Amino acid sequence: MIFIELINSEHIHGPDHVDDHLDKAEWLYEALKAWGFEIRDIAPWVGPLRELRIVLRAAVAELMEFGQLNEANISQLNSFLGPITYRYRVDLDAEGKTALRGTFEDQSPTHVIALGFCRYLENEDMKRLKLCENTRCREAFIDPTRNKSKKWCASNACGNLTKVRAFRARKAVQVKNEKS
Repeated sequence: MIFIELINSEHIHGPDHVDDHLDKAEWLYEALKAWGFEIRDIAPWVGPLRELRIVLRAAVAELMEFGQLNEANISQLNSFLGPITYRYRVDLDAEGKTALRGTFEDQSPTHVIALGFCRYLENEDMKRLKLCENTRCREAFIDPTRNKSKKWCASNACGNLTKVRAFRARKAVQVKNEKS
């Protein structure tokens, strides 16, 4: 899903090290192309995509904590959704039957990504959309588990790191208490 790819275009490696793919022209050009956009001048899209990424990450965090979006999230999403023109036209399909087709005009990457996010929220289980609980990661993912209990984007990486950190913190407290 494109909105997950956008959220995950920022890799948080720690409090002082963030790798932002939107700063890499080649990555952004290839991502836009993969998402269906042939945009030669990508520079004007860096700022709006970065803003949308912030809005999407905040919306997912809000969904995780409260189970729904707040008015600020909704207002911010709406600012990326419109206005846009939708054109209808009549065509003949492969069997010669009349078919009504519609296409978006003036479509921008931010509009398409925001629309995809909103359609996901409308049609899917919002509780499956999560951010990794590893505070040094925070990647977005869809939880495929039956009971929606997945906490990390990858259990063998982030889950293991989080468990090791918790274990070491408990051990440090235990050693400190033994010395007292």
